[in-house]
Amino acid sequence: MLKIDSNKIEENGIVNTMLDYSFVKVTAKTTFFDVHKIKNVFSTFNKMGEALAVVQTGEIRTEYAQKIATTAGKEQAKLKRQLKEITDSKKLASSLGLQSDDVFLESLSFLTDYGLSDQLELRQQLGKYIFSSCLKRDFLRENEELLVRKFSRKTEKEIVLLGIITQSASKKDPTEEVKLEEPNSDMNIKSGINYLVEKYVGVEESLCGKQENEIMIDPIAAYIEI
Repeated sequence: MLKIDSNKIEENGIVNTMLDYSFVKVTAKTTFFDVHKIKNVFSTFNKMGEALAVVQTGEIRTEYAQKIATTAGKEQAKLKRQLKEITDSKKLASSLGLQSDDVFLESLSFLTDYGLSDQLELRQQLGKYIFSSCLKRDFLRENEELLVRKFSRKTEKEIVLLGIITQSASKKDPTEEVKLEEPNSDMNIKSGINYLVEKYVGVEESLCGKQENEIMIDPIAAYIEI
């Protein structure tokens, strides 16, 4: 079994020989990368922005309410207009950079869902390398939100990840790229489907492909050593 931590990662050639080992044990501080949570942020971003804007104007609204209650006539009407302008949640949220184009957010959410679905990933960075492990939520001993609450989105403690390396850190060899024949009337169904699959692989790589410095692990267990 290959054991990797902040000291071991600096050893020459260790990354290039990872696939030679049956198991790997990575010890490092960890980030919980929850796609479901990220998509939720995209879909509710503008609403959250407005809510934050309203909360931030709480004291101002109270002050104006008190002034309005002690005035009348034109002065009161003027204060009401000012209060309406100040507490316009959309306008205030926009001024604070808490609003974005609805179509842009919808497209971003769609692409995230298409490329990453609802995966929950542990990301551990050691040196220039990132170790990524996709977890099954159903196999967690505790709810993922509770885990984040306990350990933080970016943990202070080191998490031990035991698993099998499925993809190593490497640049894509251009000589391995498949040269596709453009669709034509002489193609049979199998050739046409193969063409579509290869095109799909390219789209998939651009959306959720592995980074050159990323190492993918099929996890067996994740825990804290005492």
